[in-house]
Amino acid sequence: MPLAGVLAGWLGSTLVVRPTIPAMAGLHVVACWLVVASPLVRLRELPARERTTV
Repeated sequence: MPLAGVLAGWLGSTLVVRPTIPAMAGLHVVACWLVVASPLVRLRELPARERTTV
């Protein structure tokens, strides 16, 4: 999110603010779809940690 804010501020100052709003909305939609398509959605339990002896 902080990176998106920096990118939106840079685009808003470089371009005009109105085209930046739909561009950043589209970027957020793509980011949400990447999370939905990732294996995190199908993960039901936390993976078991392997015990290591030192």
